[in-house]
Amino acid sequence: MKQLRIATWTAVALLAAGARAGETPYGSQGPSVYYYACIAMPGPNGAPAYVSAVFADTAKVGQAALNDAFRKFLKQKYGSSGQNGVCQAAASANGAEAANKDMTQHMKNVVETGWKPSS
Repeated sequence: MKQLRIATWTAVALLAAGARAGETPYGSQGPSVYYYACIAMPGPNGAPAYVSAVFADTAKVGQAALNDAFRKFLKQKYGSSGQNGVCQAAASANGAEAANKDMTQHMKNVVETGWKPSS
């Protein structure tokens, strides 16, 4: 009986170790919070790429609303249409940061805006 209990707890521990923060060990419900980073790719004539800070969507605003808010911010602050601005979801803050770095690593003109949606 003791061996069965140890085997059961070992299996539970292994399943839980494989889960990411905010997820169930089985991954059926997905993360409880998504992390985002937004980017607007460079425009013509050397226009820069614009990158947001990484943030959590704790208000559950959703990707479409975040895209719109980021584009509006770019237009107001930088005079950029930002029409290609998009926010990408990740299950962790590190994942969102890595996605932005992957997208911008070879770009010469990147503006880190520090933008986060207002709560």
